[in-house]
Amino acid sequence: MVTTNYGKENLALQLARSGTIPQYLAIGSGSGAVVPGLGSLVAEATTRTFYNGRDTSTSKKVTYTFSKSSVAMSGINLTEFGIGAGSTISTQDLWNREGFEGLDFDGTIEAEYEIVFEVF
Repeated sequence: MVTTNYGKENLALQLARSGTIPQYLAIGSGSGAVVPGLGSLVAEATTRTFYNGRDTSTSKKVTYTFSKSSVAMSGINLTEFGIGAGSTISTQDLWNREGFEGLDFDGTIEAEYEIVFEVF
């Protein structure tokens, strides 16, 4: 997973209590180089999903959990995902982006995404 430049900038702004907080999962079917300068997915596939769990019980670490139903995932060739501050797609607001070889969803499989940010 690569942390985007946008994510790094907002992490720094959190120290001054003025940054945005990542809350929405973006999934996509695009392909391209995973680089810190890209703050959105190559091809977002569906509307963004608000997290259904956020764990901050460990110091310097936060874990976000997102779920997508089999209906929402149906027909998607999943190749990328990330987490952003807003619900609007393709707005260059992703904190991270993960790209990988495609996974096909045929309407029978649900998906759960767990994204962990840890500061060292």
